[in-house]
Amino acid sequence: MIIKEKISVMISVDQRLSSYNFLSLLFSLFSSIMRIKKRYHGGIVAAWRCAIEFISFCQALCNVRTNVPIGCLQTLCRFILLAIIMMGVASCDQKWTQNEKENAKHFLKSLDLVIEAHSISNRGGPGMMSKQDFEKILSLYERALSESKLVRDVVLDKANPELKNNYRMYFQKGIELRISAWTNGKPYDEIQGSALMDSWGEWFEKNRHNIKIPR
Repeated sequence: MIIKEKISVMISVDQRLSSYNFLSLLFSLFSSIMRIKKRYHGGIVAAWRCAIEFISFCQALCNVRTNVPIGCLQTLCRFILLAIIMMGVASCDQKWTQNEKENAKHFLKSLDLVIEAHSISNRGGPGMMSKQDFEKILSLYERALSESKLVRDVVLDKANPELKNNYRMYFQKGIELRISAWTNGKPYDEIQGSALMDSWGEWFEKNRHNIKIPR
């Protein structure tokens, strides 16, 4: 942890942590918590990671002597811990604006369109696909890609901190490559695109219950 490293540097000359250095550490802890909160847009994951950072801070302090009165330390630590707990509790029921709810529909629609395309592909069984079915599947994929580009990253992050990267990297990129393969005759794009879509399917099945989007 960065805070532990800072403490080690601060007491390398003097074995006692000064009040000035203690305040500097508090600022580092606060900055770290703010970075975590911004990265994960609040939520339980952010609260959990903040709690880990706070525990690391307390563990590091236990190993050094400080000029700060023990009573002040205890009160301060209780205050920080309470703030982290309140962050977690408040995030259990994140508020979605109407605009965010409307934008999230693009995410759901993109999934529905791909599912519909796959149902058309699967209903004919193995063998050659009719031109009519191929055109329907291509159209559905193109619509799904358009829908995916309309979804805002902040909405994906709010639904699940890991959703944005997986959705963009696997689902959206997979669609782009498959469309490229079908329209430009690039067999390798089809192989790569299908692999990305399979990776998306695996991730989504494992995490679908942790994706919180109000209906």
